[in-house]
Amino acid sequence: MRRAIREIPDGEYGFADRLDDDGMGRKPVWIRASVRVRGSSAEVDFAGSEHQDEGSVNANFAITHTAKMYVYRSIIRCEVHY
Repeated sequence: MRRAIREIPDGEYGFADRLDDDGMGRKPVWIRASVRVRGSSAEVDFAGSEHQDEGSVNANFAITHTAKMYVYRSIIRCEVHY
């Protein structure tokens, strides 16, 4: 994973998207993330995302960590040898 991250140019990258609502109301739920890459390390910051909502769209630490790791895993080139 560190090898894959090292291939990303150092810098800060950002993204924002929204859910239409939290399943309980009609207001959008914003998810904002910034990623700071330095060498073979990357730090993900979700500051600016919505606070907890009434609906079932809240993500605890384990869910957030797993989603982050899934994204890192998706950028790794895999070589399959049969």
